[in-house]
Amino acid sequence: MKAFSTVLLTLLLPLIIACGFTGGTRVLLVKPDKTNTPLSKNVTLNSFHVEDNAIFRYTPGRPLSTTGLGAFDEDDKENFEASLKKSLTILNVNSNPGKNDALMLKVLLRRNVLAAGSVSIVNFGIYRYALFDSRNNKVYEEQFYVTHSNLENRLETIGRIKDGLHRKALRRIVSHSAAFASNRDPSTLEPIEGTFKTMEQVLPELVSTFVLLPVVTYRTSANPVPGLTLPSGTAIKGGEEGRLTWKQFDRIETVNW
Repeated sequence: MKAFSTVLLTLLLPLIIACGFTGGTRVLLVKPDKTNTPLSKNVTLNSFHVEDNAIFRYTPGRPLSTTGLGAFDEDDKENFEASLKKSLTILNVNSNPGKNDALMLKVLLRRNVLAAGSVSIVNFGIYRYALFDSRNNKVYEEQFYVTHSNLENRLETIGRIKDGLHRKALRRIVSHSAAFASNRDPSTLEPIEGTFKTMEQVLPELVSTFVLLPVVTYRTSANPVPGLTLPSGTAIKGGEEGRLTWKQFDRIETVNW
């Protein structure tokens, strides 16, 4: 059995690593922060949408793109939505709702930017969510900003960085929804690490300068590709530095739920 497990891990490990490096995300489970009070209302996910023109991918020396390695895609959307449903299911176990005391949660991803150089990788998001009562009246709404990067752990893959951002966003949405559903003011909760109320608050946390290091290749051909060629046959190509203005990604327009 042990030998079988070792073989299985050997076969699956390259796939797991590849998913992380290419930006694959997972279905996550989060619990509300320090909430032992029974909920007086169930909270169920009504919708999760991605706003138009929400997704951007940045590489130094290249124009902004809506696609690229690790850019938020349909698989990420499905995983985040599944994570919300899974987390809310666990949340509702600790509830004692009265008749017709259900809250509907609507979530909107307003912005997701993945910026990556050879050293720094930053994922930034803007989320807006709202709670509605059984008569479809909006009873609570919040927009927040969230970021996760590899500044503390340079070995983190793109996939793990994206999961880190998703986990922080989920914690804020679930914790604040749980607080409201237990008749508490969400604004009195302890801050969720990596999440912020305004763009001005998150800006100091965002790396602005990204560097794409030169690619070094060894060539034995007598006619190497154009570039700096050393006597050893090593060709050095590329090398870019770029600065990203994060404030351009702010989104403050009113949402018509």
